[in-house]
Amino acid sequence: LEVCPIDMVKSEVRTYDFLASDGKRIELKTDTYDMDKTPNFFMERWSVLGKEKPGGPWQSKGKADIFIYWFPKSKTYFQFNNLNRLVKRLDTLIETIKPFDVPNRGYLTRGYRVPRNLLTSYYEVWEHD
Repeated sequence: LEVCPIDMVKSEVRTYDFLASDGKRIELKTDTYDMDKTPNFFMERWSVLGKEKPGGPWQSKGKADIFIYWFPKSKTYFQFNNLNRLVKRLDTLIETIKPFDVPNRGYLTRGYRVPRNLLTSYYEVWEHD
């Protein structure tokens, strides 16, 4: 990931996406739309709803150390350095946020539109050229 100041290489295992030179495991979430179109993150709770297969930060918890949410069109990414803290906060927030289901071929993904401003103390923001 050339836009990130962390020195890292692609992971050789499927449990996380990148490995930093300091040994930290990194999970990358990418949204292809312009982040100015919405004030939210889409936090995937269940990647396969019917099987309750965890997605997003819940899937990464215990497997990655850093969760990066990247908007390439906006040239901005958000780096969450504490997944346990993030998941705990999300668990509280989603009690009051309506779930949003995304149909896929043969299954549903469920997530939540979480306002970015509710997570500002949980991430660092990076912009790139």
